[in-house]
Amino acid sequence: EAIEIAHSQARLGVVTTKTAEYSRILLEHFDLMDYFDVLIGREDVTHPKPHPEPIYKALKSLGYSYGTVTYFIGDTPEDMLAAEEADIASIGVLCGYGDKAQLDETADFIQKDALSAVQLIEKI
Repeated sequence: EAIEIAHSQARLGVVTTKTAEYSRILLEHFDLMDYFDVLIGREDVTHPKPHPEPIYKALKSLGYSYGTVTYFIGDTPEDMLAAEEADIASIGVLCGYGDKAQLDETADFIQKDALSAVQLIEKI
């Protein structure tokens, strides 16, 4: 539901430290790939997260320029650091690898899951 709502309001991308091929297989298995306009895996960059390179590459592929309102939703401290380095707002979700204490260190916002994160973005 979160992905459907977000997709209805913005172009979406996936930035992952997994390979793009592995991620594509997972997204296709769950019939989610069509919601995403770009998928950046670890093999697509020289410097993976927490370096901002994968985020910059995704934003460029989406046609976004600096200053475009952008949110990065992630579940690890590396996600939050990459967003911070890319100078975009970050929302840490507690349904993945990172815990609240870890995400609190760098996330702009903390939400329980992706749906809550998307609902927060709608309110901002």
